[in-house]
Amino acid sequence: MPKSKRERVVSLSKTRRKNEGRKDALISSIRDCVDKYERLFLLRVPFIKSKDMDMMRRRLEGRLYFLKNTLFRRAICPDDDSEHAPGLTKVSEHLSGQIIAVFTSQTDEELKPLFSYTRVMYAKEGAIAPQTIVLHREDLSDLPSSSEPYVRALGVDCKVEQGKVVVQREKTVCTEGKPVTAEEARLLKLLKFKCMNLKITPFLLWEKSSGVVTRLAEPDNMELEKDEDSVA
Repeated sequence: MPKSKRERVVSLSKTRRKNEGRKDALISSIRDCVDKYERLFLLRVPFIKSKDMDMMRRRLEGRLYFLKNTLFRRAICPDDDSEHAPGLTKVSEHLSGQIIAVFTSQTDEELKPLFSYTRVMYAKEGAIAPQTIVLHREDLSDLPSSSEPYVRALGVDCKVEQGKVVVQREKTVCTEGKPVTAEEARLLKLLKFKCMNLKITPFLLWEKSSGVVTRLAEPDNMELEKDEDSVA
């Protein structure tokens, strides 16, 4: 059988790792920010969305990064024995979980519009319920009858009566002090019950002039609020 002309021998040693060039560019960009800006803040904001990031960029005179911690650590501390600027080794020790790095030269007063930002949102899986929510017979009557299969799939014993979704047996949606499950989070959203208060607040500050790293008060960025007018 004749050999296909499409066959090519490719040496694997010559192939370039995917995204290698992009990673190198990001590392270079982060190091440029260390040289350019006077302050670095670290924020831990679970469940942040792209619209929150856009808000931060509008209010910030500087740069922010939402990257993998290993890449950011590699940028500020190339190896165990060196750091791109004094004090960054201590910063790298706090890189865990979802971290947002903010580079800026703005003062505390100028940063108030950014760090005072809050947004009320629906509770996410894993958040601690602020109160016990119980579904009663008429609590789902505003839902379209077509939603009955979806509500039933979430564990609610319900049926359609006269075109309305009616709860046949009381259902505890969430219990105060306990983590919200995925199904409970969907039910709370279905009830349009927003109880999570998202906050943009830093927990660590590095200042280039002194190389000092300051641990700031770390609030609960997933603070839940009790709603007195909610279903109970």
